[in-house]
Amino acid sequence: MPKKKLVVASTILGLLALTIVAVPYYANAATTTTTATGTTKTHITSRSSKNLTAAQLTALKQKMADAQAKRTTQQQAISLAIAHNDYNAWLTAVGSSSSIAQKINANNFPQYVTLYNLEQQVMAQKKALGLDQPGQMGAKHMGAKLGQLNEATSTTSINQ
Repeated sequence: MPKKKLVVASTILGLLALTIVAVPYYANAATTTTTATGTTKTHITSRSSKNLTAAQLTALKQKMADAQAKRTTQQQAISLAIAHNDYNAWLTAVGSSSSIAQKINANNFPQYVTLYNLEQQVMAQKKALGLDQPGQMGAKHMGAKLGQLNEATSTTSINQ
């Protein structure tokens, strides 16, 4: 019986210690620093923006909007390069140091264009069927279900 009490007490102390360490980590919201060029940067240090000042929140929203605009512009450039089968324009859009540029070259770019177009067709068909929403049954989900089915089938056939 004393061992059981010791285990329970140790568990409680461990959880308490974890709480003491974790709460301050998630409590701080943001800090602002000034760079050498005089511009300010907001660094988010928690999972919540509840503790941000109005100015920090505005700056964060603007930064997020700028990043989204940059991604949209990049995606449009990539799509246009693929539509025109232009490897050099595609390479400029994705960046020569990107991981995909390390795998796709001028020789296999036509295969990549074909793959990209097929993926676009699949996404359009999923959308037409209403399967483009999160949580819908898709390829990942089907793969998991098929794995479970195969496991159940092989277990059943072994037991028979």
